[in-house]
Amino acid sequence: MLRVPQWPPTSELAQELRARAPASLLAAVDRSPVPVLLPGDPSWLARADLYVPEDPQPFGYAFAGALDERHLSIHASRFATLLPHIGHVRGDPVRSGFGSFSVNEGVRTASWIEHGVAYSVDLECFDHEAPTCDDAVLRELVAGLVYVGGAAAVGGAR
Repeated sequence: MLRVPQWPPTSELAQELRARAPASLLAAVDRSPVPVLLPGDPSWLARADLYVPEDPQPFGYAFAGALDERHLSIHASRFATLLPHIGHVRGDPVRSGFGSFSVNEGVRTASWIEHGVAYSVDLECFDHEAPTCDDAVLRELVAGLVYVGGAAAVGGAR
């Protein structure tokens, strides 16, 4: 299902994080067709990249960042597949709504819909049993995501 993003007000832009973001990452943020959520901790941006397809109709973005022995990825898309057999499950609280948390081969994942966009965050650690790689850490990272912009936030197409 194609979703139309609902852009947060510019007053919600994390200006301080934008000011600390590398120029190449910020340029990609400003091309994103959906609201970009990034970790509020700028340490994640030091070894990070954000990809927005060069498509005439890009669908979203992909972020990859590394910190210590952890890897964080964020995927956002205007497309969401809602499975009929699980669509009625309310899920777990995620940010301002509900979504799901899972673990597959040591990779912890959170998925939810916010701003009319399907978001998914993966946390992968070199040591899956490390205290910096448990459910609580993933939930904290997801709760700490901040809005840093997108094409509509800088006057681009909506």
